[in-house]
Amino acid sequence: MVSFRAYISRNYQQRRLLSLCRGIRDLINNTVEIEYKLALARAGKVQLGQSRLCIADRLRALHWQNPSATTAAPFSLDALPYIPLPDGVFPHWPDVTDGFIPYLTDNHLDLVLWRPILSPGPRGAREERRSIPAIMSHLSDSPRVPPAVMGAVAVDVAQDLLVFSRPARPEIAPPECYVYSLSEGGPHPEAAGPHPFRIAFDPVKSYDAGFGIIEDLQIFGDVVAWSITDDGHSAVHVWNWKTSVLVWYHQSRARGSCCRVISPGLVVLVTAQSLSVYQFDSSASVGHSPQPASLGTALCVLELPRLNASRFAPYVRAYMQFPPSAAAPVTRPDTSASVTFELDPIQTVLAVTLLQSTDVDPEFRLDPEDRTVSERYAIFVPLPTLFKFARVRVSLNTRRRTVPWARWGPAGTRIVRFQYISHISVMGSRCAFMLHDHHAGTLHTVLFDVRCGVSEGDDTTIRREHPLDNVDDGLVDVSEVLAKNLSFAEEVRTTFPVEVVHKRQVFVTHPAVGYKGYDPVYWL
Repeated sequence: MVSFRAYISRNYQQRRLLSLCRGIRDLINNTVEIEYKLALARAGKVQLGQSRLCIADRLRALHWQNPSATTAAPFSLDALPYIPLPDGVFPHWPDVTDGFIPYLTDNHLDLVLWRPILSPGPRGAREERRSIPAIMSHLSDSPRVPPAVMGAVAVDVAQDLLVFSRPARPEIAPPECYVYSLSEGGPHPEAAGPHPFRIAFDPVKSYDAGFGIIEDLQIFGDVVAWSITDDGHSAVHVWNWKTSVLVWYHQSRARGSCCRVISPGLVVLVTAQSLSVYQFDSSASVGHSPQPASLGTALCVLELPRLNASRFAPYVRAYMQFPPSAAAPVTRPDTSASVTFELDPIQTVLAVTLLQSTDVDPEFRLDPEDRTVSERYAIFVPLPTLFKFARVRVSLNTRRRTVPWARWGPAGTRIVRFQYISHISVMGSRCAFMLHDHHAGTLHTVLFDVRCGVSEGDDTTIRREHPLDNVDDGLVDVSEVLAKNLSFAEEVRTTFPVEVVHKRQVFVTHPAVGYKGYDPVYWL
């Protein structure tokens, strides 16, 4: 390489070099295959499977579905993503699952999975609605026992799979998880049996205003990740839904611990102090009894920025969704052939929200409502960042490598501060935050695309549409260096590329408006 550079410098004048560069540029612009790959990269998408369309027609189909893929602004918000649910229906879960919004109807007996149409939006999107009637009816107990209630829910359309939990019933039964078929509305034929998967978790009875019990479910191939936490402790389990074998688990006395499966055989445990990556064997046989996970058994422990001491325990939640397993194909109007595009799963982001409350009046001289300050953050961690450190441990066949924040976080993550957060929806590399400004009576949506290739030049923050600078009262801080705060014990600077779209949605008067709409990021 050195000799080639020397040869170029000796034999080419600047004019000829410029001519060569122009020729390469023209070659790229005129080569359809290269143009197609660049358009996919700009849109953050990949082609699924094979297609009978030629490359030129696939490129036109991509532009037809995503007009912005041809511009320098591939991430745009052409329509309001605030979609009210049907009358009389209230959302029961905070997340979209496999591209669907789940809700219960008919006195909480029927489960409906709804994929609405966003109009205007990407062309070719179709509304889809799947109903599973009387899903809770067979779980009814004796009249003296409270009726069955559905906790968390997750679906995988490609596997015809529905997994949902039933909260613990004190002195009756522990939390339970059921594995159902979407098409049959009953136990899945590939599941180990009709009996639910159970974990030992006794809810803490708290008489203070706390967070209550929060559950999360994630389906990844043959395994299900189940996180459950309350104000006193947490339990996270990964189990094979086909065999009902527990393959990995962790329990802690800290609130908010949760986990996400990030690849076959790898799971990340999220706490306020670190992200720890562990291995597991999803094919473990019946009778397998794993040891509880600890820091000593982790492949790597990636430390998060140090928090200031506080008498309040920090609270974290993790959000992550791979692109839907069954994407809809795009058919060109002038042909019967089709091609399927989806968000690039390799670019998927783990979004960790952190709530830190700090005493500002340790001597209790102020009014109780003025004694503490709560600060909210989102920590965006692209999965390639986690894989980079986990695979080093796998290749060396060693465990427990603690990586200080300074060695991985500044370049491998992005941290954003929010004044408040009403709702979060995540899909692939894209994260949507609904912010209800109660004082101004407005509903804001801020969307982030966190992946390599979105930045231009040295600026790692790209702002589209309405600049975030126009958001009143510091609603969101997307600066590389976080402003002075009470949460972190060190300066926090993160530089991973991020594209930001902000839009002030609507003026609202209903106090619960932030909880009756969702951000359907699947279509963006």
